Amino acid sequence: MKKMAQNKTGKKECKNARIECRLTEKQKAKIQKKAKTHGISASQYMILCAIQDKQSIQKEKLEIYTIVTLAQELVRYVQNRYNAKYDDETLNEKVEELWTKL
Repeated sequence: MKKMAQNKTGKKECKNARIECRLTEKQKAKIQKKAKTHGISASQYMILCAIQDKQSIQKEKLEIYTIVTLAQELVRYVQNRYNAKYDDETLNEKVEELWTKL
């Protein structure tokens, strides 16, 4: 029996393609546990992970960018508030380190 899935445009598509993979019992258990947590099958969970991966990465990078920007603003605030020099090497190095991790 073939299953049907609805695509983004609302059209129904036949699910007839398969992927088989080898994994450890521990990996399998983890996938099944996460799928159960979300109330979906392991198959549906893996498909969603694959589809949402790019979006999740972009969201994570945006969050990191926001954190680094806030850290930089905090450094500037502390420098201004306590009359620290703008060329404080340690603070500037730490901010640069955060940016490189982004």
